[in-house]
Amino acid sequence: YMEGGRECELTDGEKPSSENVGQPAATTLIANPEMPYEEIANLLENNGWTKGPDPSRPPMLPGEPESASWTHVDPPALLAYSFNPAIRFRVLSLTGEGASHHSEALGELIAHLDEKTIDVLLGSNDPEKRLLAIFSVRELGLVSMKSEIDALTRARDTVTAAAARSVIRSFEDH
Repeated sequence: YMEGGRECELTDGEKPSSENVGQPAATTLIANPEMPYEEIANLLENNGWTKGPDPSRPPMLPGEPESASWTHVDPPALLAYSFNPAIRFRVLSLTGEGASHHSEALGELIAHLDEKTIDVLLGSNDPEKRLLAIFSVRELGLVSMKSEIDALTRARDTVTAAAARSVIRSFEDH
């Protein structure tokens, strides 16, 4: 992952920092799991994004809604945020005419997982980190990591193995 413009590696006990400067942009970003919703919301709103209506149901974790949305007018774009509290999986998906324009700016603004970090997390001994990585591979469509995911289909941890099998199936369907 990138921190302060320099490449850094994670050891098994580390988590990505809240600064991922200089990462390539994508239409979908996986936000750093340690970056709280409030920080993401503030960054967006301080950079021209308008928050949509709040979800009707209360979040499982206080202050951490499972979904939210923002819009931007110039150029027009919709940002959908989703959060899986079990593994702190935060997805930011952009759609609309201005999606590619805004994705580059968001990639610099919001700390997120890059392919190198995801690869490190796939090799972690921590099942939660492996699940975060497996979900990230699926969400980003990282077919280049199919062999790493395939290896996890034989993991002793049945949840990890099942998630890996699901990703392999999704790759085969496309």
